Amino acid sequence: MLGLVVLGFLLVILVASVSSTLPALFPTAARFTGFALAYNFSTAFFAGPSQTIANQLIETTGK
Repeated sequence: MLGLVVLGFLLVILVASVSSTLPALFPTAARFTGFALAYNFSTAFFAGPSQTIANQLIETTGK
């Protein structure tokens, strides 16, 4: 339970900083496009192979 609380707290810190920082990185004219491309490409890059990595770890460790 303590681990979930710590992870939840870290998630709150991330969400609070991302919602204010990322829009400030792009000029107003290109804000939606820049934010959408940066956010979605980074999400796909890091989250896309996670299932393959998880399956490989399960096969390797047997757990």
